[in-house]
Amino acid sequence: MKRLAFAAALLAASSAFAAARVAGVVEPEAAIGRTLTLRVEGDPGPCGSLILFIERSPIHGLTPRCGNGTVAFPLAVNEKNAERWHRILGGRMFRRTVIVGLGPNDQFPFETIVENEPFRILVPWRMVLMGFIALILFTAIVLVRRFTTALDSLARTQIAVWLVVIALAYAYIWSVTGELETISAGALALLGIGAGTAIGAAILKDAKRVDAKTIVQAISNASGEEVTPVEAFTPKALEAWQAAAWTSVLAVIFLASVVRYLEMPDFNGNVLAMAGISGGTYVAFALPRRH
Repeated sequence: MKRLAFAAALLAASSAFAAARVAGVVEPEAAIGRTLTLRVEGDPGPCGSLILFIERSPIHGLTPRCGNGTVAFPLAVNEKNAERWHRILGGRMFRRTVIVGLGPNDQFPFETIVENEPFRILVPWRMVLMGFIALILFTAIVLVRRFTTALDSLARTQIAVWLVVIALAYAYIWSVTGELETISAGALALLGIGAGTAIGAAILKDAKRVDAKTIVQAISNASGEEVTPVEAFTPKALEAWQAAAWTSVLAVIFLASVVRYLEMPDFNGNVLAMAGISGGTYVAFALPRRH
């Protein structure tokens, strides 16, 4: 019985192939947020069951509108098709050509001759604007750290960098797909690690603040063997370089993943643990410096 049912499905699909064909696209360019209208020859069957195919992948969650030999689909990203759109549009900046098809279900598409439909991914001026804003923000971080005390520690700078990186990633995904709920748990975890490092460094800074009189009194009461040479406390800053390097590596990987997959990455526990260890080491080494 199962073989007979499968054979019947194949026969029905073959009949559908013979009955309908995608002969072209009305719009000169497709894009998320626009309508894509296909010209169809023959009878495609019930309109409500028709499925759009992009790059031979069915795109679910789109409502077709049929009439006068055409089938129109308002292109949108939703929870039913987000993964497929990310795979189709990810890794490219401005535009690409795609194969456009149509089917009565998500298994058997009709014949199509549309194999080079231009698909706009991102308007160039938006990319230029985001790059310009990113340059301004990172330059501002450098200048504020250089000439003010607002970012007087690596931990505060780390928070500022992650805020800029996540904001740019959010704006990029929204510009391509129109999605709003894209901030991942991994992004929040990285912000949390940066905030924890900053809070720990601030607590140590306040706890170790002593006046000159206390220092002089402590030195006068100490024996020669107890007095440690000043150069022994000269910070080597290896832990600061470690934290800065790890933050830079993760930021680059984060942005590259956003461009490639149109998603903010969720780093696994080991990666987040390494980021936490780098921040914790930085805070721990801040303690002996302030004796």
